[in-house]
Amino acid sequence: MNRYGRGFVLSAWLALVPILSPGAAQPSRTAQGESSSVPASLSATGAVVVEPVGQIGGLIKAVTIHGSYAYVGAGTDLMILNIADPAHPAPVGYADLPDTVTDVVVVGSYAYVAAGNVWIVEVSNPNRPRVLGQVLGKSNKIAAAGNYLYSTYFDPDTWESGLKILDVSDPQTPRELSRYQTWLPIKSVALAGNYVYVSVDRTYILDVNDPRNPREIGAVDPRPNSIHVVMGNYAYGVALWDTTPTMSMVIMDVSNPAAPRIISRLNMPGSPNGMAVAGNYAYVVGTGENDQGGILHIVDVSSPHNPRHVGSLNLPGEATDIAVSGPYAYVTDELNGLRTFDIRNPGSPLEISYFPIPGTVGRIATDGSYIYGIGSKLWIIDARNLRPPWLAGYYNLSPREVRDIAAANQRVYLLYEWGLLEIIDVSNPANPRLMFRSSLAAYGIDAVGNYLYVGTYNGLQIMDVSNPSSPRLIGSAPGSVDDVTVAGDYAYVTNGPQLRIIQIRDPANPRQIGVYEVPDATEVIVYPIIKGVGVQSNYVYIIYPGASASRDSIGRLRIIDVSHPEAPYSVGLYELPPGWNAVGIEVGGPYAYLLGAKCSLSSLLPDSSVLQILDVQNPTAPRLYRSYPIPACSVYIRKAADSIYIANLSDPMLALRIRELNRSVYLPMVLRHR
Repeated sequence: MNRYGRGFVLSAWLALVPILSPGAAQPSRTAQGESSSVPASLSATGAVVVEPVGQIGGLIKAVTIHGSYAYVGAGTDLMILNIADPAHPAPVGYADLPDTVTDVVVVGSYAYVAAGNVWIVEVSNPNRPRVLGQVLGKSNKIAAAGNYLYSTYFDPDTWESGLKILDVSDPQTPRELSRYQTWLPIKSVALAGNYVYVSVDRTYILDVNDPRNPREIGAVDPRPNSIHVVMGNYAYGVALWDTTPTMSMVIMDVSNPAAPRIISRLNMPGSPNGMAVAGNYAYVVGTGENDQGGILHIVDVSSPHNPRHVGSLNLPGEATDIAVSGPYAYVTDELNGLRTFDIRNPGSPLEISYFPIPGTVGRIATDGSYIYGIGSKLWIIDARNLRPPWLAGYYNLSPREVRDIAAANQRVYLLYEWGLLEIIDVSNPANPRLMFRSSLAAYGIDAVGNYLYVGTYNGLQIMDVSNPSSPRLIGSAPGSVDDVTVAGDYAYVTNGPQLRIIQIRDPANPRQIGVYEVPDATEVIVYPIIKGVGVQSNYVYIIYPGASASRDSIGRLRIIDVSHPEAPYSVGLYELPPGWNAVGIEVGGPYAYLLGAKCSLSSLLPDSSVLQILDVQNPTAPRLYRSYPIPACSVYIRKAADSIYIANLSDPMLALRIRELNRSVYLPMVLRHR
């Protein structure tokens, strides 16, 4: 599974038979506002239970309209929105699937959803969608008509790819009728009558009058890379021409499917991703020029031999798909949600509504009641209700990368690259307000009560933020700081391989009282060397890349005794296997929660991460208690009370619940059900 089309595959966790409770995952019927979850909950057989309770947001890649409803692929969820009033889309139901949704088609009472496998979802009642069946095999594009489903497939082990034709007259048990094999993965599938147009290196036309025996009858060269729509005698798509890097819209005459021919092309800035055709106009969405944001193009195709560009609109994020219904166009913004446009004036499309959906989240803060996630926006998520549509509110970020985030007392603190601090009042999550903004050359922050702790090149600064619109610097301690973690009367600051302990009992007079230097950290080009800090009682837990005899990195956890903070010393060491990077650490009770990751630089190779629960009751000998795989590139972990939140690079944010079981109570409960 590639990094751009993969959700949190909970079924992979179910393979951990020695760890997790037995029983196969089954689709479940949803109630109003509940998830139609494909995998079941997880549980451990020991004293700790790990329960996935939510997958929040994710890349928004697909939309289709059926009647008064929009079906949107939002991360691993199929969200159903009532669009009877296009200016006010309202969520009514959703189905939770185990992989990122890349395509969706609705025929009659059924939605066919490409999300890893192809899932068949009954949507006769959009408020309560039900997963009925699935077609095994990696698929990213589908088409459907009547009782037949046309699904792409790709096997990453054998590299076999092509098109499957299936009989879905019984949606609970779809039957494969035939296959058409291709030498490269199929990019798009378009259906018109008895013909299917599959685009690979070029577009091939298949006669599927006999679905058990598809026949290739025509192909087009020079090549369209992707055919999106076929209407009447014309097919509409995009092509990258060999003589120029320009992407063009292409129109083909397919009145004779055995001899298709390109009759026109129109160069457009940007890189198209999706297309819809309605009436005399084609609507093309994609990445903006120079890979900046997204773009919507409108083209007059009333004369197919002479298409004319009549309008365009720049979008804040990459536009991944489009559906048109009546005078409205619905566009998925990959990192931001669904946008609705009034297209009655094609030369000047007008955005009339925006339905926000959190895309990817890279850093997290939480105050228990709300989760504050940094992505394309500051997403404010109600931690008490992790079902779609997730959001309690959002805040538009400044056009800089966020370096760090902290939250306390209904305020969120944002530290941007190149020295910018913002204080946001989130007492009303639906209407967050900027209280303060100022340049500040800082690297890390933490917040407790009415104090903000800021790590800078010159040292630790402590600010009184009881009046958030006018914070006051009240104390400082010298020495460069990469990051800061506050616990009790101490601030634990890092600088390269150093952990420094600063007493902050009197915030106006902080003073350094102890230093610990990691003895075996790898020399790295990018600072800081210490990647994460967790604090509990008299121990500090630090993670870093350790030295290795081989070229593989080794993620390490070192446990430091700080009962005498003026003389901290190492008491325990735990190593991840070679190749795993330690990216996050949280501590609670007798356990440390260590997040490790292997993130591929190639979209063709799978990412993987692991959540390891370590028993640290004896800090001198930390031992692995439980290990849970995550098929994603994980980048951040945050614990609050009994919940853990894990941010992933291109996948939904995960919400997990950690429960400790009382064995004396738990075992009789098991026996009672025998």
